[in-house]
Amino acid sequence: MTDNHNNQAEVSLAEQVAQWYASPVGQLIAEDIRTEYRRQVEDAFGYHAVILGLAGRSLQLTSQARIGYHVVADEPEGGALRLRPSALPFRTESLDLVTLAHVLDVDEAPVAVLREVDRCLRPEGKLVIIGFNPISFFSLARLFPRHCNRALRVGHRNLPWRIVEWLQVLGYEVDEVSHLAGSPAVCHAGTW
Repeated sequence: MTDNHNNQAEVSLAEQVAQWYASPVGQLIAEDIRTEYRRQVEDAFGYHAVILGLAGRSLQLTSQARIGYHVVADEPEGGALRLRPSALPFRTESLDLVTLAHVLDVDEAPVAVLREVDRCLRPEGKLVIIGFNPISFFSLARLFPRHCNRALRVGHRNLPWRIVEWLQVLGYEVDEVSHLAGSPAVCHAGTW
């Protein structure tokens, strides 16, 4: 499988996740995520925040933190420019807040993404991870393909405790793992 084919598959799945948030159930869960996200980032302060992932725009998270400048890095409609989460165009230790909105659900190399985010995040910065919990009741719906959006049936399905282990290896102190609506998990990694 070529790298370009992998990128197309990731975009396709990421777009499906973003579209799922436009559904009635997705909108309810998005509201729960915004409420929890607001709580998680209420003490975040700084100049630069980045939200990675197509779902970031669907979730409307930019106004939730007291950060001067927000960038939502996703695929522009019809655009040719692609941002790779494992090779971010930001200086080392230049970001105060990074949010991964389903990036680890769709990226082929989630550990490489976390390493790259670690490179870009300031030592006292915050990392918030939003993803589907593969062992929740809601995610079990993916076993019934006729009743479940494809976005919930495919993906890499990283277990929350596996992501916590990866973060700890990178030296992060995980403040909290929150489970919402029986579906997505919002992982909040604090300072390192």
